Amino acid sequence: MKKILLLLGLCLNLSCQGQNQKLEISPSIIAPDEVASIKINGLKPGQKVILRSEAEDLNRRKWTAIAEFHADKQGMIDLSEKAPHSGSYKGANPMGLVQFLSLPDGEAPQIRFASDAEQKIAIGFFLDIDGQAIESGLLTIDFQKSSLQNELIENEPFKGRLFLPDDDKKYPAIIVLSGSDGGWGSVHNARLLASKGFIALALPYFGVDGLPQSLDQISVNYFQSAIDWLEKHDRIIKDKIGILGKSKGGEAALLLASYDARIKAVVGNGASGLIWGCVCSNGTSSWSYNGSPLPYIKSESDPNYQRGEGELLNIGINYKYRIKKAGQAIKKYEIPVEKINGPVLLISGKKDDIWPSFQLSEMVMNRLAQNQFPHEFQHLSYENAGHSISSTFLPVRGTNPNFRGTLTLGGTLEGNAEASRDSWPKVLAFFERHLK
Repeated sequence: MKKILLLLGLCLNLSCQGQNQKLEISPSIIAPDEVASIKINGLKPGQKVILRSEAEDLNRRKWTAIAEFHADKQGMIDLSEKAPHSGSYKGANPMGLVQFLSLPDGEAPQIRFASDAEQKIAIGFFLDIDGQAIESGLLTIDFQKSSLQNELIENEPFKGRLFLPDDDKKYPAIIVLSGSDGGWGSVHNARLLASKGFIALALPYFGVDGLPQSLDQISVNYFQSAIDWLEKHDRIIKDKIGILGKSKGGEAALLLASYDARIKAVVGNGASGLIWGCVCSNGTSSWSYNGSPLPYIKSESDPNYQRGEGELLNIGINYKYRIKKAGQAIKKYEIPVEKINGPVLLISGKKDDIWPSFQLSEMVMNRLAQNQFPHEFQHLSYENAGHSISSTFLPVRGTNPNFRGTLTLGGTLEGNAEASRDSWPKVLAFFERHLK
């Protein structure tokens, strides 16, 4: 709060210096997946201005972005329509000065903007004309903008955290799964979905006390126990349950939906239509059902892949090698997605370096088409995106390489930003269309 007040005080002081020029930010408080309208009025036609943004993360690092604009014939600049002439980002982007906030050159590229759902992010905007800051504004990103109820689930056959709109009405439910990072990584998206009028269950499946500590033969039955529980919840419309999975969680989402007809809508982000080996040292399957491991493609490295000195590790090459080596035998490792009892939406980046999610998603689309799948199915693919397609408009710095700076996640920062900005509204529209 102190940080927001300091920025607000500076913004008010600068506003007193402005004359005809007006910086408008509306709304001034947004959720992390919402877009603010940022406009500058009162300029001369063609007038050159600089618009800067700055914010401080939880680690007290100062992040900045900058863009030079030229006013249109009406003396106005609308960031949703006007591309900057130069600066931190390219192309028209209403949230460009947020998504492309960055640290000074020389800082490790994997460092991400440190944030916390309990803390608001205050972003100051400063309008410079002829080298003088004459106008300013404040945009606040509030992770808890919507009032929600939540329940921690500990004494059931599964672990989870349920987020609910703050009323007593009934809503559709969405199970939310994170990827091979495990733990509670799905909480953020569950909170966002609940703010849009769903009841969302963040469902960890390993890496949490009381659950397996590695992604090793996780049982489909475990996920089904969560569906059993959701169906009995008095706030949930029992025949309106969907699922959203990221990466390995996307693989799990397709798998669960193919085994359980109670799932009525599926979204997979960076997902796989093949069953892979565990993320562990045991050399076993990632998944099991009724106590038996499911057939899987064994982990194996491409013998021809040699990482150059100073290069990040590209593990996606190994996944491509395994697919090629399996040949026609790969059919026995495919998830029977044609059994899914509802529409399917997949999202992928064509430059994904964790695994070839574009190819893996196309396999799903082809199998659905070949089996004359009766429901809607769609694949949103993005040319320059990698494995870090997000649900928010937070800074994209750190989306490649990974947080340890050892793996390449693929894609460009611009590609990841565009894919995130384009895909998340389509995910929300998909669930609105098929669950409400």
